[in-house]
Amino acid sequence: MKKNLDTTPAAIASAALETSLPSSVIEALQAGNKIQAIKLLREHTAMGLKEAKDTIDAFEYEPAGELRHLSPGEVPKTKKTPWWRIGLLIAICFSAYLFLKLFG
Repeated sequence: MKKNLDTTPAAIASAALETSLPSSVIEALQAGNKIQAIKLLREHTAMGLKEAKDTIDAFEYEPAGELRHLSPGEVPKTKKTPWWRIGLLIAICFSAYLFLKLFG
């Protein structure tokens, strides 16, 4: 009897969370080596290439996966460029230029 497997990304992500990934796979992902992580996952499980890739993608893009290194109650730092600071610096430089040109 053939069992119907759900291969949607959400189902794969939940399966990856239920059966946590081996530590070597997580270490490869943290090092930024996605291909090595897929190879290691295939070695540890009987997954095919597509299933392993989908599992790694789902684990990699899972919002909770990004916050695992935080302590409870700790807020993640944003990686946004502080554009308002750059604008303020430009305004100060422009004001100094005008001041020196008029009164210097």
